[in-house]
Amino acid sequence: MNTELLEAARDLIPGLRDRSGRCEAERRVPPETVADLIACGLTRMTQPKKFGGRELAWHSLCEVIAELAKGCASTAWVCAVFNEFNHRVANLPMAAQEEVWGENDTALICSGNGPAAISTEVEGGYRLTGEFQFSSGCDHADWHVLTARQKDGSNPRFHLIPGKDRTILDDWRVYGMAGTGSKSLRVEDVFVPRHRTALTREWGNHYDAPMYRMPQFSANGFVLAAVCIGAATGALDELCRGMRERSSRFGEKIASFQSLQLRIAESAAELDAAKRIMREDLAASAAYLEENPELSRELMAVNKRDMAFGTILARRAVDRLFYAAGAQALFLDGALQQQFRDVHAGAAQLVLNWDINASVYGKLALGVDLGPVRW
Repeated sequence: MNTELLEAARDLIPGLRDRSGRCEAERRVPPETVADLIACGLTRMTQPKKFGGRELAWHSLCEVIAELAKGCASTAWVCAVFNEFNHRVANLPMAAQEEVWGENDTALICSGNGPAAISTEVEGGYRLTGEFQFSSGCDHADWHVLTARQKDGSNPRFHLIPGKDRTILDDWRVYGMAGTGSKSLRVEDVFVPRHRTALTREWGNHYDAPMYRMPQFSANGFVLAAVCIGAATGALDELCRGMRERSSRFGEKIASFQSLQLRIAESAAELDAAKRIMREDLAASAAYLEENPELSRELMAVNKRDMAFGTILARRAVDRLFYAAGAQALFLDGALQQQFRDVHAGAAQLVLNWDINASVYGKLALGVDLGPVRW
């Protein structure tokens, strides 16, 4: 574990708590928070060392993200996205990496997924048109990695475009994770040179660190589960702080109520279990990749199952804590209701879906044909 980065994340928590209401109201991470993340090196944890990054192991990345989420889930989510797409760019051709990081080694990279967007091959590259949803952190992005179908029907392709080539659509009005600013993007007939594209299944193999061979849907998704786990842990901390000195209307110390003690203990156990599962799965994946070019299906199936299950544990924990807090938790100026909403919103991410991920594991365990799987 990189204790320097973990301590940096921990030091930011009070400021993140103070700005969390503003982050939600403005529907984007405040610029000064982004500046803090950059200054602490937290946006460069997965960037290659060649360009000044840390090449942090994925399980260590997830611990840092979970720590940030104690202060503000939306900020942690956006920081996770910045790091996930550093990882994605590190697998694109080296010419693309030089273009992104050669002049600005702290460039911020976000995503965009366009199921109906079309990429057309032309001389020297591709022309890209369409709308791309859920671009978390897009207000701050210097570059975007956009996924689109190819017009000829072949496999989807990543397209790296500069921020100037997209228009942000202000359509992110949601009940949780509002501060992620996960708005849609519009791209109109933008030329993307070939060196800034790759098939979604291609790996660059530019770097030796195992983390660059971690698959998107069966390992990297843990970083979003980490946000849910961290936010629920923040809710646990918030409830404990609020209940230590609180008294009932009859003058009894609420902290003496066994029902509250039991709910706190059970939620804490669930969150500790979720963190251990996440850390052990990712450490096992990294160890496997030290000796093998790619993860086995068995390990990927376990990862898919556990990133979804860890999110379920976080959701159960925060539900129990919210119930235990009673009517005091309902006020919109309190942290607990926001953490409750953010955990539920984060758990809605497709890569964390229990039904999809658990069925893959179950099929593999039973020897049933897996069909198409997003590994």
